[in-house]
Amino acid sequence: MFLKIKLVAYNLNFIDIFKFVIIIFFKKEKNMPVPKRRHSKSRGRKRRTHWKLKVSQWVECSHCHQLKLPHTVCPHCGFYKGKEIIVVNKKTE
Repeated sequence: MFLKIKLVAYNLNFIDIFKFVIIIFFKKEKNMPVPKRRHSKSRGRKRRTHWKLKVSQWVECSHCHQLKLPHTVCPHCGFYKGKEIIVVNKKTE
């Protein structure tokens, strides 16, 4: 009786009521996962062994012999693989 009154009042069909019941009765709050056991210090440290800074590898430019990053255009002369890619304005003092 109560359900029929609600249906008439809100003008809902059976599918809408079914969705509503599923949402109300089967909805569970989504909590963050919690570890079952404590991780040891060594386990955490083993995981963090890769958290280190890498030394950037510098190579010598074949045209001007200045240091530059590999596989990039030289910022001093603008050459890459023996070809001039960009025009670099030289500062005159």
